[in-house]
Amino acid sequence: MSEPQPALISEADTVLCRQVPSALLDEACGIMSTAFTPSPRDAGRLSTLHAVDPYEAHRRYTEELELESAGTWGIEVGLASSLHLPAYEDSCLPGMPADHASVVFTAHTKGQQAQRARKLRDAALSQGPLFTP
Repeated sequence: MSEPQPALISEADTVLCRQVPSALLDEACGIMSTAFTPSPRDAGRLSTLHAVDPYEAHRRYTEELELESAGTWGIEVGLASSLHLPAYEDSCLPGMPADHASVVFTAHTKGQQAQRARKLRDAALSQGPLFTP
């Protein structure tokens, strides 16, 4: 029997919840684009939650994972897809929490990743936070 595989999220209006630590907030630009860039430990996959309301996403991040977050911001799957950043529901993978989804940046150079992260950040800023504590 084969292992379960992550499923592509294709519904364009699906909003993925991304937590933004206070350290990535900036008075000049609101949120640093690095908040929407995978870190080296993420292996090119930006961690989000889907099918969860923004408050619950924040609660899980701060209470269950005991990490700091200034709030929950949204990434629309349609925008990510238009930037050639596919989103996968990957909670079936070992160690992933329920409702986890990853936005995959691996097909792009570091410079392209930075450009795409800025576009995700700009869209999140224009929408505003989905939840702030």
